[in-house]
Amino acid sequence: MGTFVGALAEKGLTCSDEALEEECAALASAHGLDAEDLAREYELFTVTRGTTEVTESLLEALGTDLQRRSAKRAAKRSSEALSFSRGAWDEIADPGAATLADVTNRDQPVGTPSRTPAPSKPPVGAHRTPLSAAFANRPQAGQVVSTLNAHLDLPASADAMDTDDGERAALALLPGAGGVAAGARFMAGGRLADRVALIDGRISEFGAALEHVLGKPASAPVHMVSQEEALYVGRIVDDAEGRLDARALQLEGGLAASQGHRVRLDLAQLPDFRVFPGQVVGVRGRNPTGECLVAAQLIAALPRPLSRSPVADLERYARATGAAGVSIAVAAGPFTGTEDCAYAPLEALLAWAAAARPDVLLLLGPFVDAEHPAVAGGLLPETFDALFAEQVLSHVEAYARGPGAGAHVALVPSPRDVHHDAVFPAPPLVLPPCAPINLHALPNPTTFRVNEVVVGVATPDLLKHLAGQEAVKVAQGTGAGDRMGALAAHVLGQRSYYPLYPPPPGTLLDAALGASALPLPCSPDVLLLPSDLAPFARAIGASAEGLAAMKGEPPATNAPLAHCVAERCMVEIRRV
Repeated sequence: MGTFVGALAEKGLTCSDEALEEECAALASAHGLDAEDLAREYELFTVTRGTTEVTESLLEALGTDLQRRSAKRAAKRSSEALSFSRGAWDEIADPGAATLADVTNRDQPVGTPSRTPAPSKPPVGAHRTPLSAAFANRPQAGQVVSTLNAHLDLPASADAMDTDDGERAALALLPGAGGVAAGARFMAGGRLADRVALIDGRISEFGAALEHVLGKPASAPVHMVSQEEALYVGRIVDDAEGRLDARALQLEGGLAASQGHRVRLDLAQLPDFRVFPGQVVGVRGRNPTGECLVAAQLIAALPRPLSRSPVADLERYARATGAAGVSIAVAAGPFTGTEDCAYAPLEALLAWAAAARPDVLLLLGPFVDAEHPAVAGGLLPETFDALFAEQVLSHVEAYARGPGAGAHVALVPSPRDVHHDAVFPAPPLVLPPCAPINLHALPNPTTFRVNEVVVGVATPDLLKHLAGQEAVKVAQGTGAGDRMGALAAHVLGQRSYYPLYPPPPGTLLDAALGASALPLPCSPDVLLLPSDLAPFARAIGASAEGLAAMKGEPPATNAPLAHCVAERCMVEIRRV
């Protein structure tokens, strides 16, 4: 078996043609990749395409994508050579660097206080540009690209019924959700003691849940010599640098049972598995030497129960919404193109919402994207806060006071928002005192109710992060399966909005805030995980994800206490 064929096979990919292997070698050589790097790039490139075959057309498409990314990096380096950019956190720690790094993010300008930029730096997106005009004439606007539960025959109208039970849709944070409060202090990474407490708390909680399910102890020390099978609980740790290698895994036990010891974890006997760094698992197996745990079974998912509601509440929601049910529209940023800072996509979205009249409009950041070329290059003619207030908040407030006056509008920040704290978890955005009462700022992550429907949201690109770190073994003859659904299911199975640890570079995870804000209070009915990967909607237990418009039919008045949202919710993914 060739080097490239073997590397692809380890990721469940099939390359059966010798000529294709030669193309793989040529592609890797052209972009400075080794066999493992190319296999990883191909896996990530095809993760949403539903195929495990290596084909000539996909290799050509991957080559084009690699070339585009290389050109983009070269252009970014050229731009950085000509202008300063917003400093990284380690640069901000340097007082000299902070002086330059914060220029575009201060309310007080440096130098002459003028809103008119110099001729050499024209206002970016201040007027309608050819790009925003082209966006207005874009093809396939509003087209539905994917539908979940298309068989449901739900009325198009969302008009309220005549009812004495109050508003159609009630939005409220879930009690015990533990979101970060406004004004909370944070530290990127957190103290060592906080990081230890976050990790050990997850191990202890998972172990207690496993013991409750199995009715037997699950706290054997991972380093204890045992010729008999025992049940161990710990987190997956990589013994090597870079991407997780299934041949170099370790299991780190909790402080109470194992004093934090690590042992090698051998998964060779398992027919299939999906593991990633930071994943807390139960392992049934033997440790004959005290140094290597040979797994016979891997328990990687213990989702929390779904939320339930009293029958009286379900009846009240059914009367309030009528046959149309409750509708939720969700959109994730960025809300601009890459060539200018015109918020034409946001304006188009609000125009659609004014016509569709959803009960809830949920907008997920980034609103002022750190990765936008004008932001990264320091080319904005105004502060980040001013851009958010003038281009985003003013339009959203106008919608909330006008066409959306009878609905709820909610904003959730992103770690990529430069006008907000870049940490995760993060407090809600700061709204002006005069903001409409139906405009809500929610923390990140957040868990809230819309009537009986429990919605969970986290805006870091967890799916992309997991796809780049997950080690997968596919059972022979079963195929790759639903990779995207499996990635999203990790959130439910691990009971955490961000189970990956350590996070990738650039993700500022605050361990102290995470201890209370990251755990799921329950398994949400709808789970929203915005990502750069292709949008999708799946039924995973009782959850669905995507950039979507959702409409759920009301339960019958004799409905059970379970919400059964997955069976009665239709999800449409639309082009803006």
